Amino acid sequence: MLAIVFAGSILVSCSGKEEEVVSDDNLMVSMISGSDGSKEVFQYDYRGRVVRWECLSGEEDNVDYKVTYAYPSEDEVVIESTSDMASIHLDDFKETLHLVDGRAAYCEGVFRSSLNLDGRSSFEKVYRVDFRYDADNHLVDIKHTEQYSENGTVIDIYYNTPWIWENHFVWEDGNLIRYDDYLGTTKVYYSTVYSYSDIVATPCVKLPLVTYGHHLPLQTAGLFGVNSRNFVSHMNKVSRHPNEVTVSIDYGGVSLENCRIKDFSTKVNYSDGRPARDISYSVDYTGS
Repeated sequence: MLAIVFAGSILVSCSGKEEEVVSDDNLMVSMISGSDGSKEVFQYDYRGRVVRWECLSGEEDNVDYKVTYAYPSEDEVVIESTSDMASIHLDDFKETLHLVDGRAAYCEGVFRSSLNLDGRSSFEKVYRVDFRYDADNHLVDIKHTEQYSENGTVIDIYYNTPWIWENHFVWEDGNLIRYDDYLGTTKVYYSTVYSYSDIVATPCVKLPLVTYGHHLPLQTAGLFGVNSRNFVSHMNKVSRHPNEVTVSIDYGGVSLENCRIKDFSTKVNYSDGRPARDISYSVDYTGS
């Protein structure tokens, strides 16, 4: 299982007290390795911007995720991602993220599903996501707009009206405490609640603050506003459908080396009663 940790310097107060920690831009995460065989690998350009991110599950029946990032201008990031399970290609994204004053304002892209595991045919959609922030630079709302397409052009079919919805985030004391995902509906579909330890990290465990997984390394770099101040200790995700399997995760086992997180662990609990999974992770850095 892939850790919910992403690129960027992971620095922590050695005392464990709530105090500011200054990030060392020369020390960025290069690899996160899990005891289950999973691995995240990061590559950066000469300016320290992520250019490639690979999430390798280590298990044949899990998804491997690969993303590349290009920077044609100071106000754009071009993102391409692919998801594969064993030899089966699942889907891919191609997107341009637009920045205003160094912060994500909106993105536009094309999503292609090559294989639908529910047995339905493959499909393509064009999408746009708009991001809104509060006065403290916290991401608080994201607005999704999607339509079916072919080769990046909206299909002119009577039922192909824009699909629009918003997701919302709640912050408290500098930390994200709840994420409400409407998943294309008018009611909350998933609600994820977070609690935190007193360890202050810049950043540490990354939360799903943005729409798609391929945004997460960019969020670490601050392109989606400020991140949660503390190291998360617990995450619980619930669905409005009581029979749907969801997970909760306990985080712990943190060890430090030169005031940086070197190791941590997770315990993944499943709502259907299957045995919990304990996974330990080690973190490597560039220049170390």
